[in-house]
Amino acid sequence: MSTVQQAQGIDNFFDALFAFMRRKTDLFTKADQARGTVNQAMEKNIKLFQEDIVRKEAITRKRQEDAAKQAAHNAAVKKAAEDHKVESSDAIMEVSEEEARQIELEEAAKKAGKTIAKAEEKKDGDDDEETMTLEEKIEEERRALPSEGLIPVTFETFTQWKKDKAERK
Repeated sequence: MSTVQQAQGIDNFFDALFAFMRRKTDLFTKADQARGTVNQAMEKNIKLFQEDIVRKEAITRKRQEDAAKQAAHNAAVKKAAEDHKVESSDAIMEVSEEEARQIELEEAAKKAGKTIAKAEEKKDGDDDEETMTLEEKIEEERRALPSEGLIPVTFETFTQWKKDKAERK
């Protein structure tokens, strides 16, 4: 490409190329054979150029078909998901007061981004289960620990503990 630019165009490039061939080779001693060689190379490259165009068009067409198929697939999946969502939200189910309270607690926890942990069944054999958020469960376990003789964790006590631990090492 830079050679053609240096020659200031394709016509000047070919003129320089054939001038070189005239000066440095015996290509022109047999003029008919020289024309045949040049024409053969030209025909070969024209054919390759045309094949490249056909191949690029086929690739473009294939990409467009694949994109159309993918878009149709995505639309079908989206529609199916919407249909399923509508079907599942349309379902009406009768629940007891306790189940309704449970559902409300779960929805509230989901909105707050909390996890609901179910307590183990009570020892008396009731199927009644408590629902607690993770924070409530942790707080309950913390309250169950003995509190006598413990030092509350504050910023000052934590930094002192960290300092003491570093000195022990």
